[in-house]
Amino acid sequence: MKTIRALSRGLEVLECLGKNNSTSLNELHLTTKLSKATLLRILLTLENKGWVYRSLGDSNYRISVNSPMFGSITGGENELIELAAPILRELSNLVGWPSDLAIRDDVNMKIIDSTRRQSPLSINKDVVGFCPHMLWSALGRAYLAFCPDDERMSILTALKDSKESFDQVSGDDNWVIHQLNDTRTRGYAVRETGYWGHIVDYPSNVDAIALPVISGAKVRCCISVAWVAGAITEQQVETTLFPALQSAAEEIANVLKADRVARDAARPAGSACLARR
Repeated sequence: MKTIRALSRGLEVLECLGKNNSTSLNELHLTTKLSKATLLRILLTLENKGWVYRSLGDSNYRISVNSPMFGSITGGENELIELAAPILRELSNLVGWPSDLAIRDDVNMKIIDSTRRQSPLSINKDVVGFCPHMLWSALGRAYLAFCPDDERMSILTALKDSKESFDQVSGDDNWVIHQLNDTRTRGYAVRETGYWGHIVDYPSNVDAIALPVISGAKVRCCISVAWVAGAITEQQVETTLFPALQSAAEEIANVLKADRVARDAARPAGSACLARR
């Protein structure tokens, strides 16, 4: 009996994707030795079948949350990226400015997806993987202000032990308390004026606001909107950007909850009990 060459190639691509959280077309080409044209046909087929997802921020390929392989390979990060993507895209279309999705990465935030590549605006587009500072960025302040008290204390304690120059301000308890209280009172976080942190972060003439996505008592991720400084008034932030960002954060939380409920319902009773343990 002859084997099916096309199926074998498709399975080889899935195997390669399954070993990595995120894989570029060139990485697949180097690993599988298949031509990029062949890979693009295979990947398009897998995308159409719902087995593979291509992210907005870096155009890399990932195992989709709809794939039977998803649960055994990757976890929360890819789930967030895929489920939040249409909401981020809709948010950017609504407000006219790009949005970012970030998770906590130790004592920093890590941007895991962004709509900047889809935006006609010339705000730095290669931010996926960048880690904004907790106390200076809107994303970090949004996380710290709304995460559980014990988690916040743990982060702040670690920041005080850090040798990173941007973390030294964590030693000023009054300043930290003021920033976090100001964030809670306002309802959203803002980045420190002039902060840009790193050459691949926003340029210094860009402003941003951010909100947490809360599931239960925990912050699952944070989302932000960035714009060229001076292009948006404070009134427009309050009446347009903030409500749109708040609606998007709530929608992402609801989508994540619905997806988790669906997964628990689909899981055999025995494994569901083990998962809860």
